[in-house]
Amino acid sequence: MGDVSTLEFLGDELRRARRERGLSQEELAQRINYSPSLVGMVEIGHRTPSQDFAGRVDAALESGGFIGEVAASWT
Repeated sequence: MGDVSTLEFLGDELRRARRERGLSQEELAQRINYSPSLVGMVEIGHRTPSQDFAGRVDAALESGGFIGEVAASWT
């Protein structure tokens, strides 16, 4: 098994947390006021999330700041 990049790890964790809460990408995007396209791009590791994006995701998914911490380690 190969190494997983920080972006891939972040995307996997975002997807897992979103699905655990029964949300689609569109529903999460609406809650955080970002586009569903950006949510999808972050989930597949093609975009680096801003701290604002990560903070909004943490609040919407009640993830205790985990997404923001991982995002901060990338920037």
